[in-house]
Amino acid sequence: MSYRFEIQEYEKKGKVSREERYDISKYITELSIEADNEKKAFRLLAARINGKLPKSVEMGENVITLPDYGGCQIRVKVSAC
Repeated sequence: MSYRFEIQEYEKKGKVSREERYDISKYITELSIEADNEKKAFRLLAARINGKLPKSVEMGENVITLPDYGGCQIRVKVSAC
């Protein structure tokens, strides 16, 4: 099954410029990942963007930490397409 992602919000932790936010948002929203389920799709997304997921991955929506951007955290929602 194919999954698409949408950024819900940027958490307060970490400072990211507007240009970087735009680039991150654009990349994630244009990305489509093939996976067996939502949890695996989140893991593949985190691997692709060099992000870190919490140990317990939830269905639907998760927070991904981006170490390359000063620990910025983004809340990402997944949907099947």
